[in-house]
Amino acid sequence: MPIDLIPDFIPVLGYADDAIIVTIALRRVARRMGIDELRRLWPGTEDGFAALCRLTGGLAIPTKAVVRRVTLPRWSL
Repeated sequence: MPIDLIPDFIPVLGYADDAIIVTIALRRVARRMGIDELRRLWPGTEDGFAALCRLTGGLAIPTKAVVRRVTLPRWSL
């Protein structure tokens, strides 16, 4: 049985905690894998991969021919 920190019937907050936990988990997995391995296994489009990189906070974001490192602001909970 899954544990929900804030029940989903509470407007906005109920789904926000789920999105935050998914983002944190995705960020940890992506950083452990590394950009090269993640790109090799990515089945989606380049735009989707760029969105994933932005979401994971600071991985290299792909551009047309160059990969550049971007540092995004950290969110603290």
